Amino acid sequence: MLVRSDVLGQMRLVVWVRMEVLAGLVATATSTVATGIGNMIGNKGAVAVALWIWSTPLIFINSHLAAHQNETKRRNLDYSNIVAGLNISSYPSVDANLANFEHIIWM
Repeated sequence: MLVRSDVLGQMRLVVWVRMEVLAGLVATATSTVATGIGNMIGNKGAVAVALWIWSTPLIFINSHLAAHQNETKRRNLDYSNIVAGLNISSYPSVDANLANFEHIIWM
């Protein structure tokens, strides 16, 4: 069953769960962070979907970063901006700090 989805530009993230897991779904949240030109354009950045299943917080992040070997500094900066810009706060005991999620699936 579809539980949550979000879009930023051409980036999409859709999260489905099996019916037997649906009973344990406590909360969901989404967040997008644009890191394109001026940190406003959604051609680069990330889409995130967080789930709290029973007592386990999970987050899925779909990102599009700068290409080519010479863009390492830009990718590292975009990563930092994505992590700092995530706004996941639908579950009281977990904030957007990625260290608070038991499982992080970054694509």
